Amino acid sequence: MTSRAQSAHDWTDVYPSGSTEVDGVEIHRLGVAAPRDNEVFESMTVDVLWSGTLVPLADQERWRRLQGPDLPGLVTWLTERAEGFDVAVHFSYLYTPTWSGLPVTAALVPTVLHATAHDEPAFLATGLRRPVPPPDPVRLVHEEERDLLARRRAPRRGQVIGIGVELDSPGDGARFRTRFELGDRPYLLYVGRVEARQGV
Repeated sequence: MTSRAQSAHDWTDVYPSGSTEVDGVEIHRLGVAAPRDNEVFESMTVDVLWSGTLVPLADQERWRRLQGPDLPGLVTWLTERAEGFDVAVHFSYLYTPTWSGLPVTAALVPTVLHATAHDEPAFLATGLRRPVPPPDPVRLVHEEERDLLARRRAPRRGQVIGIGVELDSPGDGARFRTRFELGDRPYLLYVGRVEARQGV
């Protein structure tokens, strides 16, 4: 647990390791190896993703671990417990828990990869786009993701199921305008991460 302010991607243990229950759901949290060193990570990101050359796999692996969250106890935890679950779901091809956990769960329990792949330097780097494919279908957010995976000869089986966002939620545009004193001025609502690489 840390007391200093953290950005969204410092991967510090905001919650203590261990098991808790939240709204009737049992949650197991593992500790990170260390907070992300953003200076070292950003420097290596330039080398790995923006240099224009394919760096050795060892450097790609180090970059993934620096990106985090690096959970040293994950492989052991999954090896000991995965068979007790009905299914394992790994979310996003990019992060260390998927790379290190996917081969373990795929050997022990039905496993699904929700790839969330998109056209970005990390996906285009050969070594960074090849997680061990699970024996079960990859789940995709949209048709463009399916086409991207096909073009890159990534796991071919996949079903587009979306991301679980309810588009029919009720909203009141007039109330929003009043609350934020917008009047009749046009406005843009952005729903997503506040992240420089995302353009915001």
